[in-house]
Amino acid sequence: MLQGTRVSWVFRFALVMVAGSAAAAQEGEHDVGILAPFTVSSADLVGEYWCGDSGMSQCLRLDADGSFDWALHGCLGVEGRNHGTFNVVDSVLQLEPAERNVVLLGGTRFVPVKWGDRLYLIPAAIIGRFRERIARGEEPRIGIGGGRSPFYLRASDWDVAITSVPIAPAPWNAHFQLLKPAKVQARVTALRSEPYKELVNHYAVLDRGAKDGLRQHMWLTLQPSSGEGEGARNPRLLVISQVNENSAECRVIVGGDVLAGTPHGIKVGDVASVAFCVAEPEHAPQLSPQELRAKEEGRRLLEDVARRYATCASYADDGLVTTLIIDEHGEERRLDAMRFSTRFVRPGRYRFEFGNQVNGAYWCQGVIWRDGEEVLEWDRLGRSVPTSSGHLSAAIAGATGVSSGAAHTIPRLLLPDDVGGFGIDDVVEAKLTGEEEVGRVTCWKVTGRHPSAGCAYVIWIDKTQRLIRGIEVVTQEAAYTSRQTTSYHPRIDTEIADDDLVFDPPA
Repeated sequence: MLQGTRVSWVFRFALVMVAGSAAAAQEGEHDVGILAPFTVSSADLVGEYWCGDSGMSQCLRLDADGSFDWALHGCLGVEGRNHGTFNVVDSVLQLEPAERNVVLLGGTRFVPVKWGDRLYLIPAAIIGRFRERIARGEEPRIGIGGGRSPFYLRASDWDVAITSVPIAPAPWNAHFQLLKPAKVQARVTALRSEPYKELVNHYAVLDRGAKDGLRQHMWLTLQPSSGEGEGARNPRLLVISQVNENSAECRVIVGGDVLAGTPHGIKVGDVASVAFCVAEPEHAPQLSPQELRAKEEGRRLLEDVARRYATCASYADDGLVTTLIIDEHGEERRLDAMRFSTRFVRPGRYRFEFGNQVNGAYWCQGVIWRDGEEVLEWDRLGRSVPTSSGHLSAAIAGATGVSSGAAHTIPRLLLPDDVGGFGIDDVVEAKLTGEEEVGRVTCWKVTGRHPSAGCAYVIWIDKTQRLIRGIEVVTQEAAYTSRQTTSYHPRIDTEIADDDLVFDPPA
């Protein structure tokens, strides 16, 4: 499985000094500059690189003879493989795969990026996403399992400390334009912790704000006020998440344990110093009154839908998920179809079934049901067992991927206190864009995007019942586009027979 996904990060951050004029170094002034780009040869990139997490990961090996090997690792072992040759043209890695019918999920063009002594290979088509991850404090691999990062990192670099800032070959280096602020030091005035799904985020409040030159997405180093202990040797990192006139709130980054445990010895009175800030690419355009109204109505509709599901007495649906993969040449590579059904009676009687739709035939893949206090699962291997945790949320999480997400979407709305993770009501930039017919039902059409994954959402909401009739998720990756469409035939607050809430596994 993926190396280094459960590591204890040891960070050391050096204050970034961007070359500039003497006038720009004066107190209170700002200077925008770019660290010098670099060039690389094929020999510089030889090695093994990984991306992904402990559930699904990719390995790219570049050999000294100019050949490469790529493998996709999943829960069942190696699930995809390709090989070929590579070369470096204008400091950009280019792969020439031998198997044209196997899509390399990262594409065939990669930009080498150095971050201190670390070496990344970033798919050229999504290099902006790498920059955004840095701005949000999500790189280097923060969180459990290293996160579902689409960026390759050299295998030997998982434990390498971060110093300086990212640099890339020209013209890609412009993506890492940095703002060198006036020297700013701030003191921690308060600490707080906030539950995040099953985990915890930690935040520090600073006594400096916008009027002192602080801004969102700045990175800071923090030294304990005592000057002693492990934290003094390895400064903690902060990323500003919210800025007020006279104060700022930062997310505390403490390596692989960023989302768990205690604030690791950080105390009120500790001093933070600005390290660097990723400059904003462009200012968002002003929205017209019509656009503002569309966003207000879109957000209100999603909130209405969430309340509708969370308070219903019963719910049933039958649906279909289709997934279409379009490669970088515009060719359709794969079309999967998954049928599913949901039956639910509050407070917690539940049954979910899903299976493949192949040439008009239905093949049941799995069933989850709650019988009294016991949660049971059955899969195509004929096993019928209670969940190891006894929680419905654990069974749903296990079925989410293999059911193309159908196992999670509706239960997340029906039982928001029991089922965690991303929900339709978490879609950001939601906007009402009009009306459309879905299965002869007039629906509101709401568009938006995932808050972190970046995929685009279209949600069709029944105008009469405020129920979801369809969801389309479009994910743009370096080498392919995934278009996943889920259709629902929902019924709410209707009588559901006991036989529909249980499952009798075949002998």
